[in-house]
Amino acid sequence: MKQEPMSEHHYITSAARHAMQEGIPNRLSRPLSISSRATPGPDFHNASSGNTTIADGDMEMSGIAASRGGSNLTVEHEIATAAVDPEDAMQVLGQDSRQLIRAVLKLKELNIDATLPSLPTFVVVGDQSAGKSSIIEAVCDISVPRDQGTCTRCPFQITTSSASQDEWICTVTLHNTHAYNPTSARVGKNATDYDRWTKQQKMDILDFAVVRDKSDLQDVLRRAQLAILDPHQPAQDFLHGDPHANTKVGFSPNTVSLEIVGPGLPELSFVDLPGAINVHEDGEDYLVAFVEKLIKTYLRDPKTMVLLACSADQDVENSTAFRYVSQCKALPRCLGVLTKPDLVGLSRHSLLQRILRGDAFKLRDHHAWFVTKQLTQEDLDAGATRREARDLEDRFFAGEPWATTLTRYSPRFGTAKLQAAISFELSQHIRREIPDLAARVQARIDIVSTELEGFPELAKSASHTVTMESLALVQAVQGHLRGDGLNNGFRNDYRTLLYALRSELKSRRLVVKLGTPGYVMQSICLESDDEGDADDATPMQSPDETPSKKRKANDGGRAGRTPQATKTFASRTPGSGRVDKRTKAVVEQEKLVLDLDRLSEMYTSGSIYGLPGQFNPKVTEDIIARSQVSWEAVVRETLESIKDLLLKMLVQVHGGSLANRRRTLLYAAAAEAIETYFAALWDQGHERILQSLACEKHKPITYNTSMGPKIDEVKYKLRYDRLSARISEHNDTLEAKGAKIKNPASDTDRLKQRADLEGKLKTDEYGRFIGAVASALAYYDVASDHLVDSVAKQLEYGLLSAIDQGLDETLRTALRATNEGYCAHLLEQDTAVEAHRVRLQGEKGRLNAALVELNGLGQAVRQQGRGSSVQV
Repeated sequence: MKQEPMSEHHYITSAARHAMQEGIPNRLSRPLSISSRATPGPDFHNASSGNTTIADGDMEMSGIAASRGGSNLTVEHEIATAAVDPEDAMQVLGQDSRQLIRAVLKLKELNIDATLPSLPTFVVVGDQSAGKSSIIEAVCDISVPRDQGTCTRCPFQITTSSASQDEWICTVTLHNTHAYNPTSARVGKNATDYDRWTKQQKMDILDFAVVRDKSDLQDVLRRAQLAILDPHQPAQDFLHGDPHANTKVGFSPNTVSLEIVGPGLPELSFVDLPGAINVHEDGEDYLVAFVEKLIKTYLRDPKTMVLLACSADQDVENSTAFRYVSQCKALPRCLGVLTKPDLVGLSRHSLLQRILRGDAFKLRDHHAWFVTKQLTQEDLDAGATRREARDLEDRFFAGEPWATTLTRYSPRFGTAKLQAAISFELSQHIRREIPDLAARVQARIDIVSTELEGFPELAKSASHTVTMESLALVQAVQGHLRGDGLNNGFRNDYRTLLYALRSELKSRRLVVKLGTPGYVMQSICLESDDEGDADDATPMQSPDETPSKKRKANDGGRAGRTPQATKTFASRTPGSGRVDKRTKAVVEQEKLVLDLDRLSEMYTSGSIYGLPGQFNPKVTEDIIARSQVSWEAVVRETLESIKDLLLKMLVQVHGGSLANRRRTLLYAAAAEAIETYFAALWDQGHERILQSLACEKHKPITYNTSMGPKIDEVKYKLRYDRLSARISEHNDTLEAKGAKIKNPASDTDRLKQRADLEGKLKTDEYGRFIGAVASALAYYDVASDHLVDSVAKQLEYGLLSAIDQGLDETLRTALRATNEGYCAHLLEQDTAVEAHRVRLQGEKGRLNAALVELNGLGQAVRQQGRGSSVQV
């Protein structure tokens, strides 16, 4: 079962809260309870201490029958034979039990409740007017409000601690975990809210009163409950006025906390819950469900021990509280108390024996039911003292049938016996829990230590610290820029972007369609074997392309030329910021595509020479310019990608290098300096690259001596592909007439056929235009490669190298690394962060002290020996 840790602030009065911040234990103002929590568990309160929840193991409630080291006596015999003065009935604990409980109290003084939430409390439940409040009074030596009907209308957390002084002090505080909202919707089975109540994110603790006279306590508690039941009125208003005034609400989940310190008190903690009801006196049925949910919230906690109060003169099977305990599977950790035994008639003696024997309404074992006799209201009104109350109880159990027929159960008769049993349960539970407690503390120490490691070390010299932090940041950036060691991710991505730029430019290269303009592939008769006129035709098979005999077309022969629209060469006007990545379809649309008719038209119409065969070089320059139209958009997009990549690297390195300084001004100042420096370098480099691009597009110029061979290479490829297209068209025409093309048997035959066909075909009318455009294509290849190299060099020198060489000086200047006062200002932690560090350091110190205490306690328990089992 998981149980949520409780906040260390749950029990703190004003003085104690201040003491805790200073790391000073305050016993009087901080209640010392060994309860698993002083307020309703995981359903009621948020976790604290880094929101860490430590899982609880399921508790095995062996109780009184658990092993007790070094003793073979039964607990009943020990209790019955203990020399207990009625006035000292609170001190029935054995020395070893008191040692265990006091050791845990020392842990409580260390303010580590959130780490140790599993120490048990006893929750007292019972039906309305079942006498449960009387049991609380007797065990804790206090007086709680008494009235006809329902007395307890909210949880009362009662914590007692022994003090060496004679002074008795009770500190009363109000713990508000829920806010009252009468218009809120019903919440059904919501674990943290109640009908008309909403759980708050943080519990409010209000100091109400400090009581030094026991006789005043009952009135103060009545007024404290009034304050809880009137949530919208200042609590201090209820310290005066009518203590029996009407209230705003009938019941509340908020708690009145009593922290009692006095001589002879046991180290115990109880929660007195409202009595279980089946109907409400004012007909408010929703309050019946409210009380049921409130009680069950406590009962479901597997670390909570239950004290069930039932009136001895009533049938237990009709007890609503007993039904709640059973439904919440809390019977194995429940002790029962039969109250009002003076009202038991002779007819019920047999049932009473069966209950005490464990044959009826069995709880944890056969010996879990106790019987107590408390003062009546008349006795209280007469002013009976606590000693007189215990004397009256002893005389009562000395009579019939308690000292005769039921005498065998006498070790469970009386308040002192109940006190001893409860105390024994607590000590036994602590014994079982010591290993788990130590493990919890160690786990929390590990968590706190890890969190503290995330804080930067406090600087001895602020200037030196800023200089070293800056240097570490610069070196990390240089490692990525240079691709040192494993820091090659940035360099790999950067190189990929430049290769992508080259590919993008190549994809926009001029495309010349080498097929004969207007030619449409011929249709063929798939079923005809008639070779007809093709008998004397020379089959022409291109070595590069074999026409398919299975294709179909509309009309055979050479179709008439259809005039084509002039290609629109629209240059893309770059917008600001990133250029969206273009799809393949867009790239094809931006590409310059010319067929042979358009190519011949451009060169013919552009000629200014009278001599035939002479072309105007301006036409070639125009073709080159048109093919470069999309370059600027491609370059801008690449630059934006590189900028994003570089900024991403700088941000990551900055965040990682100064992770421990995230809450300081140094973190922000370094980020601003890097961003400013990068922006200036980028603007300059970006402008230079666009200037280089403009120069490249201004006019085709090259003194590269390899340009001639490059043109020849492109021209050869164009003519080769043009011949292949013509051969394919010729063979297609033959196939359309029914001729069968014979495939060459070898590459040699294929080349011979190609040469023969080239000689037989007519002179190509487009040959000279293909030769002319080869210069434009060759120049495009050379110029695009040169542009990529130019961009890479500009980035390398003007940006990457500049950052590598200049970032150190830039940071030291911006951070004023030689100014000790300014550096100290940069290293100042956020106030909340620094306060959190101080809290963690204080908590770690207390946790270490707790671990020492637990280890010593565990060693002491082991030295006592385990002995034999004790059975009631």
